[in-house]
Amino acid sequence: MVYSVRTFEARIHGTARRRTVQAQYAQKHGIVPQSIVKPIDMSLVAAAEGDYVTMSIDDESEVTTLTPQQRNRLIAELEE
Repeated sequence: MVYSVRTFEARIHGTARRRTVQAQYAQKHGIVPQSIVKPIDMSLVAAAEGDYVTMSIDDESEVTTLTPQQRNRLIAELEE
């Protein structure tokens, strides 16, 4: 689909017009707009947390005692 600038302007104008009509209706009928408040679905939280990995860096002594060859092998393993 190819949209022109006029198409976008028409859509934006239509949205603004509908918002104006809705605001007038709400004011006329004493309706106070409120945001929807919903609890976060825990399955979404679990999925988002799955994107991150936490690694312990408490014991660095093991890495500091490696020979250069062992360190290069460890780096290669971690990059796989």
